[in-house]
Amino acid sequence: MGKTVLYLGISLDGYLADRQGGVGWLEGQRPSGSDYGYQDFYSRVGLVVMGYNTYRQVKEELSPGAWPYDGVPCLVCTHRPLQDPGVETVSGPPEQWLPAWKERVQGDVWICGGASLAGQLMEQGLIDEYALTVCPVLLGEGVPLFGPGRPTALLDLTECRTENGMVLLRYVPRRTDGMEPAPQGAQ
Repeated sequence: MGKTVLYLGISLDGYLADRQGGVGWLEGQRPSGSDYGYQDFYSRVGLVVMGYNTYRQVKEELSPGAWPYDGVPCLVCTHRPLQDPGVETVSGPPEQWLPAWKERVQGDVWICGGASLAGQLMEQGLIDEYALTVCPVLLGEGVPLFGPGRPTALLDLTECRTENGMVLLRYVPRRTDGMEPAPQGAQ
């Protein structure tokens, strides 16, 4: 069974989206000819999971006219009916549906957004890895990745890499049994 990975880009001040809920600021990053490890990560993904706002942003802002996750099952956490091929909806607490889905797919589960979903998963201890790309932009306000009221979570850094002004940080939840975190890529 694969890992559940929260893999996304955030601003230096910790926001997923700007004050209007937009993610256009992600397009403002300097191109480097690199995909910052995205294809390597995506090659291991067996399921994409997102909230409705992220789904809308992908459809309207990031990839209008072409669904970027074709061929990989996608779950959208919403009560709204959706009609896209390869996209299913789920509702209710993630601890009720995520474990069964992890059993059904091969590969990692990519949590690619939203803040509310990420917070729920974190609170339930369902995130196996946090892979955050910190972009060199200060938004000042917007949608924070982890808003106030979240419980404390101790993490261990497993990778830190910089490229073209961006910083990729990978963390795993700190083990409380005295064992060291698993090496990168281990399952």
